[in-house]
Amino acid sequence: MYFNTRKCFVFDPPSADKKVLQRMDEVSEKELSSSFVDQCHKFCEYIYKNVEVKLLDDIKPVSGEILGQLVYKYTEAITSSTAVCMEDTVMSISEMENKAAVLEATEHYEKRMRERGQFPTETLEEFIELSAQCEEEALQIFIGKSFNDLKLIFHAQFMRNIEKRKREFSEMNEVKSRKYCNQLIKKHSRDHEKALQRGLYSKPGGYLKFQEDMALIEERYNSEPRKGVEVGIGITKLKAFFALK
Repeated sequence: MYFNTRKCFVFDPPSADKKVLQRMDEVSEKELSSSFVDQCHKFCEYIYKNVEVKLLDDIKPVSGEILGQLVYKYTEAITSSTAVCMEDTVMSISEMENKAAVLEATEHYEKRMRERGQFPTETLEEFIELSAQCEEEALQIFIGKSFNDLKLIFHAQFMRNIEKRKREFSEMNEVKSRKYCNQLIKKHSRDHEKALQRGLYSKPGGYLKFQEDMALIEERYNSEPRKGVEVGIGITKLKAFFALK
């Protein structure tokens, strides 16, 4: 990081009053020297109008957090009488920035999945499309915030995080689908089970009635919306359950 232009500002003492100087962090502007205040305004005006955003390696804008890290590194080097290695400093800052990028991008994926997802999703394709959209947004956040990840170490970490979260959401989607399907089967098969317990299907013509009622349950079950990716498991369990009766 280099400073292409240099400009020197000279400031008069803020005040001739020692008591004012001892509490500079709390005095009002009126208590300061008018020449000092005027010089400060000119300095700020110059900064706002003329100073460009500083870049690390001509790529990464220096944010307030990065500037704080740079100040810390340089101050630490000065107090310990060691030389500042710019390359090491950039590597240290890039690691910090990349870790933050991975975390923010991963959290964005999770947040968007929870906000946009209606679980259980109607189909597996709906889940895949939702996940892909959230992943693309998260990737753009990572790309925008990552810096100097030349070996793609943090990119790989980001992808592992996304795959893990995707599996977790997929499992949750399946669990919610199974739970809802089981609820629907219980809802639509109550009368069928009562008839079975009373032996209504053991009478002449009972088997035909049994088949008709099973078909009716299946029809009602299939008409229910948003059963999710485990839609087939409900009917399978229903038939297996009554086959054991």
